[in-house]
Amino acid sequence: MHKALQALYESDFAARPAVGLKDEDKFKPELKKGLFQRLTEWIHRNKGFNPEHLDDPEPYEMIKDTYRVISKPLHDIAVRQEVSPELTSALEQNAFMFSGFKIFHESNEMASMLKGDDGGFKSYDRFEQDVLAIDESYNHNYLRAEYNFAANSTLSAVRWQNYVKDDDRYNLQYRTALDERVRKEHQMLEGITLPPSDKFWDKYYPPNGWNCRCTVVQVLKDKYPTSNSDQACASGERATTQIGKDGSNKAAIFRFNPGKSMKVFPPKHPYFPKGCGNCSYKRLIFDNEKAICKACRSTDAAIVKWSRDVVREHYEKVAKNDITLEIGNTHLDKLTFSVKDIKNITGKPHDYPYARNMATYYLKHIAQKSDYLGYSDDIKPDNPKHTGIVAWRYYSFDFLGSKSILIVKEYEDGTLRPHHIQDSNHFKKDKIKYPFK
Repeated sequence: MHKALQALYESDFAARPAVGLKDEDKFKPELKKGLFQRLTEWIHRNKGFNPEHLDDPEPYEMIKDTYRVISKPLHDIAVRQEVSPELTSALEQNAFMFSGFKIFHESNEMASMLKGDDGGFKSYDRFEQDVLAIDESYNHNYLRAEYNFAANSTLSAVRWQNYVKDDDRYNLQYRTALDERVRKEHQMLEGITLPPSDKFWDKYYPPNGWNCRCTVVQVLKDKYPTSNSDQACASGERATTQIGKDGSNKAAIFRFNPGKSMKVFPPKHPYFPKGCGNCSYKRLIFDNEKAICKACRSTDAAIVKWSRDVVREHYEKVAKNDITLEIGNTHLDKLTFSVKDIKNITGKPHDYPYARNMATYYLKHIAQKSDYLGYSDDIKPDNPKHTGIVAWRYYSFDFLGSKSILIVKEYEDGTLRPHHIQDSNHFKKDKIKYPFK
């Protein structure tokens, strides 16, 4: 087992109950029965584990169910209050990628136990018994700690996004639970009051550890004195310093702002390879010689497949008939689409397919905020696929840090239907013959 991973979870706080959600929302974080056994059988049958196959059925189902558990707090919060599509999609992406790397480490560790002392492969019965300890660690002890952290981190991220809407109109104040359970390191942060733009919140916005119950609230600027930023940062550094047996600082990974980074889990968590914390979607640091990077590619492929299925299943439930909604914040029109249109969009190429899929899921939000760029006449009227089409309209929008173009078909009767969402890197602006002014 990776020493950093082992040290990270050897904490009393990692095993404490989840906080931050209402009692009725708490549940025992467990994977579906039989998934680990099927993964065990798959690894034994294949006589090893190839990280490029994380999107194979057995590992893929483990990833999806791990994601189901650790994303539950986000979905519970979304039931009670509005969470923006961008934040929801970003947090879901991070939780899914985290789940993928978790299953990578778990499967890799299982595969390392395939052979006995004599160098030969173990029988299935013996291998199954030997990996039970891995199941207990990853899918019970670790999963409980990860779910607890996800509950607090997700709630903090949603609050942060609500706070920054007011810019620096209000200050933010750090508050602990003010009881006997508060860690000494966190007591020194009680009452720190600074504007949202202050550097302190980049690293020391809660949660600042396993089952940290600290929170941040908005306060009037004239009600509380503003703290000294440098002194606050020094206190934050001390609060997130916990030297383990191996000499490393186990608490340093918590120095991130889940709302600002739009991530559920710390970018420097041991599951992630070095450098992942600084990577944006599809701008990953690949190294063909390192299996961990192959795991990154496979997990990326898995999340694209998962998000495509989520989008299609969603519209199959809600779009029994055509759906019509408004499109364009500068040139208002009506967009009509069906499940067939959705499947068409999610089946076409895009540089950032996860962003495209989630933009399709939130098509109403995207359509209303898109900018109308203009149109061009259809130049292939004799093409059977273009029957009835008289023009093509183009709308741009930003989602998850990437700009895309929604391409819309205009029919003879004036009906507008979506055709494709294309990434801006490959969209040719000269397609627009009549730019909107």
